[in-house]
Amino acid sequence: MSDLARAQELKAEGNALFGKGKYDAASLKYGDAIRYDNRNAILFVEAKGDAQKAVDLDPTYVKGLGRLAAAYNGLDEYEESLRYWKKAVNAFPKENLTAAELRHKEQCIIELQKVHNTVAQTGNLMAFSKEMQDRMPWDRAKALEQQLEAAFPDGQESSAWTLLRAAKLWDRGMEAMRSPEPRPNPDEGQYALSILADFTNAVLTEPRIFRLDQGALQWLNTYEALQKRAVRLYRAWPEVPVETIKREALRRQRTEGWDAARAALETTVRTNIMTGYLADKVAGSDPQIAIRRYDTAVEVLKWGTHDVWQDVSTAEKGELFSEWAIIATRRLRLEALRSACGDDLVNVPEDRLVRLYEEAQSMERETPDFDTLSEVDDEPGFLSAFGLYPKARALCMIGMYHQRRGYQCAQRAESIDMIDHFVESFGHFCVGAGAYPQDDEMHPWFLHVALQMTPMGASTFALVLYLLDQLRSTAQKAAPIWGYYQATEGKDQVLATDLRLEQKIRKDLAEGKITLEDYIRPDYMQSFHESDMM
Repeated sequence: MSDLARAQELKAEGNALFGKGKYDAASLKYGDAIRYDNRNAILFVEAKGDAQKAVDLDPTYVKGLGRLAAAYNGLDEYEESLRYWKKAVNAFPKENLTAAELRHKEQCIIELQKVHNTVAQTGNLMAFSKEMQDRMPWDRAKALEQQLEAAFPDGQESSAWTLLRAAKLWDRGMEAMRSPEPRPNPDEGQYALSILADFTNAVLTEPRIFRLDQGALQWLNTYEALQKRAVRLYRAWPEVPVETIKREALRRQRTEGWDAARAALETTVRTNIMTGYLADKVAGSDPQIAIRRYDTAVEVLKWGTHDVWQDVSTAEKGELFSEWAIIATRRLRLEALRSACGDDLVNVPEDRLVRLYEEAQSMERETPDFDTLSEVDDEPGFLSAFGLYPKARALCMIGMYHQRRGYQCAQRAESIDMIDHFVESFGHFCVGAGAYPQDDEMHPWFLHVALQMTPMGASTFALVLYLLDQLRSTAQKAAPIWGYYQATEGKDQVLATDLRLEQKIRKDLAEGKITLEDYIRPDYMQSFHESDMM
C-alpha cells in the first residue's frame, strides 16, 4: 500500500470514529494520517539535501537553517535538528529586528523547544533550552511582579502570584544546591533538609514549576545525594509501611523530643512526596509508584494533623502538618490517579476510574477556603495555590470521569445514560475551567475540553458560541504568561482550531444554514474537521 493510500485509509478510519462520537480517538487517527502523508522519509531526505545546499551557499540564511532543522527532525535526527534550530536562532540580527523578523525568531525558538521536548521524553527528563530563557511562565510572572504589586488588590487572582511564590522557592533551592556547602558545616542534616524543603514546597505550590536545564542528570544526582543524607542523619523512615512510620515517630518523640521527631517526620514525608513526583515526571511516568508514595505522605500528614497531634502547634510538629500541605499533596496524587487511568477513552480499569472520581469529589468538598488558609498566610499566591487550584483540578477530574463514562455508554449504545454523562462532563469541565484564574493556561484549555462534549450533550449553537467567546477571551489573557509554554506543547494550535470553528458557525448563521436554537450535532463537527484539514 502506498503512503498516500495509507493516509487516506487512516483518514477514513478517523471519519468512522468521528461518526460514532469518539472524537479524541478520531483526532488521533487524523493526526496519524497527516504524519503518514507528510513524514515520508524520502521527502525529508530530499528536503534536507535542498536545505543543505542553501545553507552551504549562505550559512546565515535563516529560512534554510530552519528547513534543514525541520528535515532532521522529520528524520528523527534530533541532535542535528537542535543544532540547526540553534543556528537559525543565532542567525538573526542581535538588535533592531523588524516585526516580521521578531515573529520569525520567536517561532524558531518555539520549534527548538519542541525538539527539546521530544529529546527529553525519550530520555525520561524534562528539560528546557537556554533559548527559552525569559519566555517561560515563571519568567513572565517575574516580569509582571512590579505591575501586579502596584495594582494590588486588583489582579490578586492572577496565575502569576502562584508562579512567583513557587519560583522563589525553586530558585532558592537551586541557588543553595549550586553554592559551595559551608565548611565546616555544623548541621549537615539541616543543610540538606532545607534544600529538600524548598523543592518540595515549590512543587506543592505549583507543580508546573519543575524544570531542568542541560544539567538535568547532575541535578538529579545531587538532589538524590542530599535526600539520602537527610534520611541518614535524621534517621527517617521513607521506605517503611505507614503504621511503622507512626509507631517510630511516636517513639522518637517520646524518647528524644520534638526536634528529633520533627526532623525525621519532615524528611520522611518530603522524601515520599518528591519520590512520587519524580516517579511521575522524570523516571518514566510510573503513576503507580507515585500513588503509593503520595498515599503514604497523605496518611501520615492526616494522622499528625487531625489525630494524634491535633492539639500540638505546627511549630513543634512541623509546618507540613497543616491543611495546605494535605490538600497540595492530594492534588499531586490526583494527577497520578489521572495518569493511571491511561489515554484510552473506553477501556479504563474500573477500580482506577472509580478511585479518581471519589478522590476528586472528596477534594472538591474538602479544599480549605480562603478564610482558613489566610490564618496561615494571606499572600495571594498561597491562597490560590492551596485553595483555588486544588478545587479547580478536582472539578475537571470529575468532568473526566463523566467523559469516560459517556464514551463507555456510547460503546454499549446506552444513549440516555451517555447523554447524561456527557452533560455532567460538560458542566464540570466548564465550572472547573472557570475556577482557574482567567490568565492561567488551564482556563481556556478545559473550555476546549468542554467544547468536545457539546455534540453529544444536547448543546445549542448559542451555547457553543458563548463557550468559544469565553475560550477566546481567556486564551488572550493567558498568552502573556503562558503563550510560549502552550506553543511548545502544541496547545496553541488546538485552540486556534476551536476559534476557526467559531468562524464557521457565524458564517453558517449568516447564510441561514443553522439557527442559534439548533443543536450542534456530531456530523457538523465532523464536517468542520474534515474541511479544516484540507
